[in-house]
Amino acid sequence: MGPKRHKGVERPKSTRPHPKVRHPSDGELGDVRALVGDTPKNRDLLIEHLHSLNDHFGHLSAGHMAALAQLLALAQIDVYETATFYAHFTTLGEGETPPPALTLRICDGPACRMAGAKALLTEALEAFGDQVRVCPAPCQGACDTPPSAILGQSRITAPTLSTLKAHIDANDVSPPKPAPLPPLNIP
Repeated sequence: MGPKRHKGVERPKSTRPHPKVRHPSDGELGDVRALVGDTPKNRDLLIEHLHSLNDHFGHLSAGHMAALAQLLALAQIDVYETATFYAHFTTLGEGETPPPALTLRICDGPACRMAGAKALLTEALEAFGDQVRVCPAPCQGACDTPPSAILGQSRITAPTLSTLKAHIDANDVSPPKPAPLPPLNIP
């Protein structure tokens, strides 16, 4: 038996929440289409597409994440949760100001902390805070040469404030290209 209704009393309207959906602009959709290009629009490639956007713009805006969700036929929350799960993506909320295009991540893992990463992070924030986004980062896998820093995508082992400045001034943001493999000597 349902709830008893009294004559003349209106039933309250549903208070069930409706999901908020951000509708990307034509420009945001165009940006994402241009970067995704002809690659398949599979959900399996979500992280690769997020990397393309993050690398190109230096961050993931709410509009670009909504456009990517629409293009891949995913729920916006799926794109947002994936982007915010990984430390190497910079996500922005609606209306947030983008950070500087260049990011310097200083490892705050145990080996790097013991080698002075905390002091280096503080010095780097003071020295480069206006021109470079400086932030702590989880282990970078360079525990043999602490502290470690990554400028853009270029790892800088055993950095000092002066070596960081030199790399920033040189715009050294790409990883080194691996040496070619020697030819195979197959008898």
